[in-house]
Amino acid sequence: MTIELTATFAGLLFGSIGTLLTVRNHVRQINKDWREKWEMEINRQSQAKVKEYAAQRDFEHLQRNQEQIKESIKLLQDDREHQNRSLVELETMVKALYHQTNAIAAKIDASTGGWPRQPQRD
Repeated sequence: MTIELTATFAGLLFGSIGTLLTVRNHVRQINKDWREKWEMEINRQSQAKVKEYAAQRDFEHLQRNQEQIKESIKLLQDDREHQNRSLVELETMVKALYHQTNAIAAKIDASTGGWPRQPQRD
């Protein structure tokens, strides 16, 4: 009876140890799986943050470029308006000089009866 009891006790002990080792390995595997999933999720979120930051940075860069282009176009339009005003002023001056020249020529014609003729050489 003692041997049977010892065998039963040893069976229970070894069975418990085997079950404990199996459960412990299973818990370790579950922890490992959860740790891997957690790290994957952290990596995914960090990559998403990096992509979001890069997209935001690119958008702001494009927005600044657009503002600079708008300012450049405004400067070009202002410069063109200035050139148009200068051109109008020049046209006005040329017309005024033309009319003054015509007026002077008319006065010369009126006072001299025209430009003096060169004596003709025979």
